[in-house]
Amino acid sequence: MTTDVTTTTDESIDVQKARAALATTLTGIEDRINLPKRAVTAARRLRQTRPVVFSLAMVSALAAVGASGWAAFRLLRRR
Repeated sequence: MTTDVTTTTDESIDVQKARAALATTLTGIEDRINLPKRAVTAARRLRQTRPVVFSLAMVSALAAVGASGWAAFRLLRRR
């Protein structure tokens, strides 16, 4: 009778290990696929390590968005 209990306990431990491994794998996949999360993490890291480069990147991005909006406005206004 003790063999059945030991086997059940061993199987339970194996199942727990498999679940933990699956959770780790899924977390790794999510980290690789989730691009917005990766972008935010990279931006935060850049802001902390190289604030001048981060500021220049933000100013450039805002200038690009502003120029695109201005160009779209002019294009639509001509029609």
